[in-house]
Amino acid sequence: MTPPTIGYGIQRALCVTRSQFDGTVMSDEKSASMAVQETRITAGAMRMRASRRRRREGMRCITIEFRETEIDRLVDLGHLRQADRDRRNEVLRALYQFLEESALSDGHH
Repeated sequence: MTPPTIGYGIQRALCVTRSQFDGTVMSDEKSASMAVQETRITAGAMRMRASRRRRREGMRCITIEFRETEIDRLVDLGHLRQADRDRRNEVLRALYQFLEESALSDGHH
């Protein structure tokens, strides 16, 4: 008789182990714990998955440097409040808003 196929999953999945095949049954909790240990995902793997998802969606992740004068221009155009000019996320939001209203935008969000 050949042993059954072993299946792994993050949630409580059907995990057939050698001890189950031999007739000794492990608890569901121990089987689930073994499955989680077998499928641990590293931070690098998560970044790669995110990168591949963005590429499939036609997106690219880039780093850009801003001059103070470019941040001033976002303020002048009304995309950024003067008080928020040193807040990275607010500058990023203002840049997105500027790009959405520019000729580069094709209506995708």
